[in-house]
Amino acid sequence: MSKRRNMTSPRPSCPPEDGASDDEFYLRFSRLVSCGNIDRSERFSREESRVGIVLEAKIINRGRGPEIAGTRITVYDILDYHKAEWHRDRIASLFRISSRQVDVAIRYIEEHQEEVTEAYQRILARHARGNPPELQAKLDAGHERFLAMIRERRAAEEREAHDAGHSGGH
Repeated sequence: MSKRRNMTSPRPSCPPEDGASDDEFYLRFSRLVSCGNIDRSERFSREESRVGIVLEAKIINRGRGPEIAGTRITVYDILDYHKAEWHRDRIASLFRISSRQVDVAIRYIEEHQEEVTEAYQRILARHARGNPPELQAKLDAGHERFLAMIRERRAAEEREAHDAGHSGGH
């Protein structure tokens, strides 16, 4: 007997404990995670406890520097919190990832300490230099346009409120 979800609902609900096979449950669970019904911090514990599947937490490099697989979180994102002696569970909660993923990032940082520190110093130096003048000029112009738009909207709202207050029976 197949259970169907209400098609008017924008997202599926959690999979029922209906005796579905591990494969069926895993497929349903994967859909829930991809739809955003289950956050990443729940992903590993639920899959491991129900299905017995252990997803490998690892560090990959897709050109942005070493990052936690399946996320856009780099080891540099973890680095400052690790240096500040935050507990791995607190870091995991902040980034909405598993503690195991944080452990893998910390282990990578420790095993590649010189390389990570060197690259991170370059990142900080580039950040401190700021944007090139031509780019900064474009950013400033865009910000001015944004501020002008906000001023125009506020003025229009004030005119509407003023007109609404004066049109009451005169």
